[in-house]
Amino acid sequence: MSRMRREVSEILVGAAVIVTAAIFVLGAFRDPSIAEVDGYRVSMEVRDSSGLAVGSEVRLAGIKVGLVEAQNINPRSFLAVLDLRIDEGIELPLDTSARVLPEGLVGRSFVELEPGGEDDLLHDGDAITYAQGAINAVDLLGRIILSGEQEIEIDSEAQSDW
Repeated sequence: MSRMRREVSEILVGAAVIVTAAIFVLGAFRDPSIAEVDGYRVSMEVRDSSGLAVGSEVRLAGIKVGLVEAQNINPRSFLAVLDLRIDEGIELPLDTSARVLPEGLVGRSFVELEPGGEDDLLHDGDAITYAQGAINAVDLLGRIILSGEQEIEIDSEAQSDW
């Protein structure tokens, strides 16, 4: 009888562990930023929008003020066109700049806004003209490694001349 109780308790503990693990996994993949934002729409064009998706955050001074509402390709320039929905309470100067930044070492990105100093404001349908796309970390690391190898080759050539 006690052996049966122990098996039942082990099954219940195992089930509880599996349910807890499933909750953590679902929580990790759930994107809380897909909520609606009331406000005005502005667009920006960048060469690389890696890590961004519809629902990615738009931040100002690190605080969420909007969402990426849509992503498309400009058929003439082949740049990524991002439509941003900005909270109606945020008034951005016309010369505001935007950058696509990584949220961590790998994975998702967000759009960081940096207000300019103009008196005129961005309105619904306007475009942010000062925009920088995502930085490809693998490409950047490759360039650093290659530039380091070139310096080593130059140094070894200089030493052989002595």
